[in-house]
Parts: sequence; C-alpha cells; structure tokens
Amino acid sequence: MANERLKSPAFDSMTVNAHVGINCPQFYCEIGKERIKHILGDVLGVTNLDVNLVHLRPGQGSSQGLRHTKQDKSIYILKDEATLITDEGEQNLPSGTCAGFSLDGMISHLVGNGSDAMVDHLDADDRTTGDGVEYSDIDLQAEFVPEKDYLFVQKDGTPFQHS
Repeated sequence: MANERLKSPAFDSMTVNAHVGINCPQFYCEIGKERIKHILGDVLGVTNLDVNLVHLRPGQGSSQGLRHTKQDKSIYILKDEATLITDEGEQNLPSGTCAGFSLDGMISHLVGNGSDAMVDHLDADDRTTGDGVEYSDIDLQAEFVPEKDYLFVQKDGTPFQHS
C-alpha cells in the first residue's frame, strides 16, 4: 500500500517535521548536534505518551548522559547497531533490541552511534508534568516548563552560565 493511501490515524513518520540537534546549552550540544528527531506523539494527538523516531548519524549521540526525574523511558533499535551507555557501562544494541529505564532505577543513559551507518531508533516516554533531567557527567540539570522550553541550572541550583 502506498503512503499516499494512508488514512488517519495512520501516517508516514518520515513526513513529520524533523528537529535537528539536542536541547541543551550550546557548550554541551556537540554530541547530538546532528541528531534528527521526528516527534510522532504530537502528530498522533496523544497526550500521555511521547513517541519519537530518532536518527543518529555516525559519531553522534542522543544527548548527554541523563536520567529523567519523573518519567519512565524506553528505546527500541530499528536499524543498525547502537551503543547504549549507562551508569553500569556500555553495550551494543543491534536492531530489534530494546532497553528501558524505570524511574525507580534512576539509571542515566545515552544512545550512541559508533558505526559508519545511520542508526534509527524509537524513543518513548510518558509526558509527566514537571519532569526534568539530571545529566550524569556534567554539572547541569534541566526542568521542563509548560511551553516546552527548558530551564537549565547547575546541580546546586544556580543558573547555568557559560563564559
């Protein structure tokens, strides 16, 4: 069936506007500056679940290593092989594998691409109000605000400033 024949609620995920880069202060964005993310949950009209199609170019990562403060999260590798980096170390995730991060576990994570090919994965989490992230390897944390912006502060709560 050709994509032009799809009827709502189905749609071609590649037609969803792509966001390039990651949300963090410029100083820390190098790892994900070329990450491509299609926010599918918005198109689906779902309000309790966030689903994203993510493409990682070679040498790129999903973000700095982080853990959510109020959300569970899962990833599913669609194409090629990703490297999952957590507090417990690194492991390769070939296509067809998944990983999950429960709030109870508080494990920081980063999905990276050490291969020569594009890695595609699905990223799903809930849309818990008041969620934030704590970055594991840098002095930074972020609070989500209702307008979908981020307030970045250092771990001691002082506003983030980079000179």
